[in-house]
Amino acid sequence: MKYKLTRYKSIISNKLILELTKETYGQWVIYQNRNPKFHVNCFDFENESNQVLNSLLLAQQKPIEEVLSRINKKENISLSIEKPKFYERAVDSKIKEIELESIPLEWVS
Repeated sequence: MKYKLTRYKSIISNKLILELTKETYGQWVIYQNRNPKFHVNCFDFENESNQVLNSLLLAQQKPIEEVLSRINKKENISLSIEKPKFYERAVDSKIKEIELESIPLEWVS
């Protein structure tokens, strides 16, 4: 799948963030230990993990941050959604073809 790799710059640092190419409801790039690892798509019903997440996020009205927090506590891992801070500005970006996995079903069950 194609993603946008954007470099953000602030006074003290540079940061690369992998983002979806367009703003899409129900989809996120999930980072594990500050590296892009998973792609969540709540409307991909062919994937069982995404079906469970659809139920948690849409039917039970849980925010993605809460779901990730529960997975982090249960599995003792570090999942997050990376977003630029208000003081960071985009310097450049490029489209990159990357294959990201779905979150393991055992983690979301």
